[in-house]
Amino acid sequence: MKNQRRQAGFTLIELMIVIAIIGILMAYAIPAYQDYTKRTLANEGNAMAAGYKLAVSTAYAETDTLTGLSNGLAGIGGAAAIGLCVHSITVTDGVIVVAYNCATGSNGRANTDVDAGVLTWTPVVGAGGASLQWTCGYAPAAAAYNPCPK
Repeated sequence: MKNQRRQAGFTLIELMIVIAIIGILMAYAIPAYQDYTKRTLANEGNAMAAGYKLAVSTAYAETDTLTGLSNGLAGIGGAAAIGLCVHSITVTDGVIVVAYNCATGSNGRANTDVDAGVLTWTPVVGAGGASLQWTCGYAPAAAAYNPCPK
């Protein structure tokens, strides 16, 4: 009798099932990853605005007014802040506006969803005028990647 050797490997149906499972997982993973990257790029504005919020709060504590608290004045940084998608940060009378443009940022690639957004931090004088509270606004407000804290 001849020794028969059994061949090891995957059958065609097993390979097709694995490919189908991978396809189903990718159908969910790719859109979720794209939303994640948009949220990350939009949240960069919050991280960069934090220093400006501190500078405005400090200047307000020293002057008791928001009028005149703008870029380059009272210890507030200039408007040349650039990040991956943050094009500029401007401060006018304490209001911080973050403009996005991924193509001109260090990311170098346009992202039409993030580039269409504008992040605004508005200071509100607290009770007794002793401190500032910050309100966040983002346009478009209905965006799934809105960086404003909930």
